[in-house]
Amino acid sequence: MAKSKNHTNHNQNKKAHKNGIKKPKTTKYPSMRGVDPKFRRNHKHALHGTAKALALEETDHGFRSINLPFILQIDNMPVVEIRLGVKPLGFTDF
Repeated sequence: MAKSKNHTNHNQNKKAHKNGIKKPKTTKYPSMRGVDPKFRRNHKHALHGTAKALALEETDHGFRSINLPFILQIDNMPVVEIRLGVKPLGFTDF
């Protein structure tokens, strides 16, 4: 009696590509399940602290304090006003 066939991969690629091989779907906010518990506790407190700090930085104009202008004067040069992080309306970078 002849030996029987042990294994073949025939037609498997065709079947797999019939409906297309798709990438696994990713979630917007991946679960923290399985993450180091010490890191999770610290992360919770860090997020809370960040939210409080951002609320304190808000000014009347809605800008954060880093965006408020400061004056730069070097020796007898004319006064220069510098505004960090704020671009004038309609400003484009080329």
